[in-house]
Amino acid sequence: DPIEKGGTLMRWRVTVAAGLLLATLSGGLWCRAEVAGHCRKIETLVQQAQDAPDDRTPLLNARTLWEDRLPFLSSLLNHEVLEQVGTCLARAEGCLPEGDMAGFMEQLDAALYLLDDIREYDDISWKSLL
Repeated sequence: DPIEKGGTLMRWRVTVAAGLLLATLSGGLWCRAEVAGHCRKIETLVQQAQDAPDDRTPLLNARTLWEDRLPFLSSLLNHEVLEQVGTCLARAEGCLPEGDMAGFMEQLDAALYLLDDIREYDDISWKSLL
């Protein structure tokens, strides 16, 4: 019966469309959670570097983690902001041998601001939905 075949085909199309919509939404939320998680880990290391400027380990770990995560982040985010974070971390590291603690703290504050901005840029809220 052609009418029955048409109904079955329509149900199949609706099911596939709903599945694709669900997969797209799930993938987007997973990517968003991954970006936020990476930023939080790096923020924690940067804050540890601020709290203990004599210990270079947190800053070195932050830079290493940043460089490891950069390919993933680059596929999802604005490259200009990503470059700014890397530049801030490198400049902060450069301030330490010179004993420029004010510059060190300033660069780390800038990195934290940028990381927070990256993490919250695409947050879903009622305001962004309306």
